Amino acid sequence: MIPAANHAWRPVTLLPLQGVHPAARLGLGLLAVVSALLLPAPALVLLAVLLGWLLGRAGWPIAHLGATLRSWSWLAAVVLAAHTLSATDIAPLGHPSWIGLGRGALALGRLALMLTATGLLIRLLPLTDLTAALAWWLRPLRPLGVDTRHLGVTLAVALNTAP
Repeated sequence: MIPAANHAWRPVTLLPLQGVHPAARLGLGLLAVVSALLLPAPALVLLAVLLGWLLGRAGWPIAHLGATLRSWSWLAAVVLAAHTLSATDIAPLGHPSWIGLGRGALALGRLALMLTATGLLIRLLPLTDLTAALAWWLRPLRPLGVDTRHLGVTLAVALNTAP
């Protein structure tokens, strides 16, 4: 976990997508995570620009990006080394390749976009909105016995936000 990452946000009065129903925000956030995982590499640039713009509008200061990335640099080096040395369809195992390095960079980019989308989703969905969104999405399961009346308490305990 990044130390004090939850304190990196500056307060803003109007968050982006605040007027959109919480279920739609949750759906868009999950769509962004899945898109970061499945889109072709050129489309990831557009997703990165969109997520960056939304993060800026949500109050995340760009000045904290360096410190955030620095704390994860050792993991990025391990991922790049593993991909560089293990692209066996290009070079024998243990022999570095540029294609393996590119694949590692793409994997790190995808991971960064998924974490960015998740962080933005957490910022845009406070606990009350998250509860409303999940209750809306779970509504079709009511005939099967899914009870959403205590969903808020369950989420508060699960997310460690209960007093």
